[in-house]
Amino acid sequence: MKVHHFHYGNNNFIKLSFALFDLISLNICYAVIIAILHRVNNSKPYIILSIVINLSWILCSYLTTLYISKKPDYFYFFKNSFQTYTLFLGFNLLFIFFYHFSYSRVFVSLVFAGFCFLLILGRSIFFVLSYFMGKSINKKQIAIIGCNDTSRTLIEHFKGYKKTINIQGVFESYN
Repeated sequence: MKVHHFHYGNNNFIKLSFALFDLISLNICYAVIIAILHRVNNSKPYIILSIVINLSWILCSYLTTLYISKKPDYFYFFKNSFQTYTLFLGFNLLFIFFYHFSYSRVFVSLVFAGFCFLLILGRSIFFVLSYFMGKSINKKQIAIIGCNDTSRTLIEHFKGYKKTINIQGVFESYN
């Protein structure tokens, strides 16, 4: 299995984007399902649930270091996202169990399933985009002028950076 790494210049921007995307998708999912299910009104128990699921996602993502991890590869990020979601689901189901409001089971199931779907969709879209963008757009283009032992050593050195550097050619002047 080939491991793809986050190799963009501003890794913090990508992490912040994911954090915002996750919170926005959670709230959009919540709002859409409230709008679709007419028997669920936006009463005090559902507002409290909305606040709890937002705070629990932030807490769970912090506990699992989802957005602040040192390992920048996709496999670790997907695995960590799944762990965060599992912890988030368990925390919220415990809250619903101990908090004695009668939430609609259909509503709760749709919110958690919809959020899971949006997490997978967002990460998959990012993975595909970064795969195609990483092929050539973010690579530094290098042309080497002169053909001697030093330039050959330089070419061998740059071959180790295939993901970030593209050698366009070696040029030599014939006078």
